[in-house]
Amino acid sequence: MSTISLSQHIIVGNLSLSLSEEEVAILQLISCKNENALAFWNKLWSNVNDYEEFSFSCKELMPSAVKKIQDSVAQTAWQQNTVGNADFLVGLPRYTWTKNQYIINQYKIIAAALGKENIELIAIKGVCEILADSKLSMMRTSRDIDILIHHKDWQKCKKIFADLGWTMDDAPNHFYGLRSPLKAHAETFYSQEGIMDLDVHFSAISGLESESERFTKDLWLKKVSTSRYPNLFIPSQEDRLIITAANAYKIQNWDKGHVCKYIYDAISISDTMDNAQIEQALLRGEQYLNLRNKITNLMRVINDLNGSNNFECFVKKRYVLMLTVKKSMLHYLISLKGYLDLMKLLFTGSKKLKTLIFISVLVLHFVFISIPK
Repeated sequence: MSTISLSQHIIVGNLSLSLSEEEVAILQLISCKNENALAFWNKLWSNVNDYEEFSFSCKELMPSAVKKIQDSVAQTAWQQNTVGNADFLVGLPRYTWTKNQYIINQYKIIAAALGKENIELIAIKGVCEILADSKLSMMRTSRDIDILIHHKDWQKCKKIFADLGWTMDDAPNHFYGLRSPLKAHAETFYSQEGIMDLDVHFSAISGLESESERFTKDLWLKKVSTSRYPNLFIPSQEDRLIITAANAYKIQNWDKGHVCKYIYDAISISDTMDNAQIEQALLRGEQYLNLRNKITNLMRVINDLNGSNNFECFVKKRYVLMLTVKKSMLHYLISLKGYLDLMKLLFTGSKKLKTLIFISVLVLHFVFISIPK
């Protein structure tokens, strides 16, 4: 089988991330018809002697994989090719379902508390997919609750979260007390139980505020209620696909091994969309975030995984130059992108003075730590 990979343009060419055989097999397993599940399950384990040999990205999808195989064939059949120390997998779906039910209950408590103060919120990312009741959604692994709020409601929300028992880190993640003008991923709160975090977003997609602000404003207008919980809101299908694609191509997620989870989210979301809706997602993704090439590449990956041409009309773009780098190199690319974003803000952002001060502090810090003692 030919290599299945994601590609994205960076300053020195097109960066390519190839999926391993195990990653391809587990994605095919959880998205295939039940009668084909055993073949992909056996393929998943064909080159593995120990559960710990699986990459983190495969382990993230394992609850979905086990649930799929349990629903497809008898237990004795699917356990024949699993390794001896993987007996715990039998109970993994039940554990994941229980944790996700707890996540939903916690989210409902948060939504009710904000609703009493007439504060709008939208569920995004993992909790969104669970509330949307997408395929195998209750098997999705999540470490936090991601919500989107309006910036104007931030101070009210902080008090409400504190009253609910959520606390922020006492040590601010700033550089000598000076907050970077680059938009943070989210403001994070922690629970006493330590089961999950609460990530509070002001923008649906992390990055430069100017690049995602218009998309986020439009997302609020297009939000929809969930079928199971009519008083809880999530982004539209098109916006869910855009957000998922943006997360699938974040170099930080490539570095941390979260890519396969977002590929499967994209499979689940696109599976319930017709071509007109996907075309609308492409248009909106390009209009606000220059994401058309990335979304079309993602559709090609889904085609390759499913062995179909369901999205053939969207995947005409082909990359010629590929840059393959070692995982360690991703750290340098992430840093480089951060510096380039700072320079972009310096010349085009609305907070040029703050950006200049922050860059100056960075330079002075580098100079002083470089002076021989």
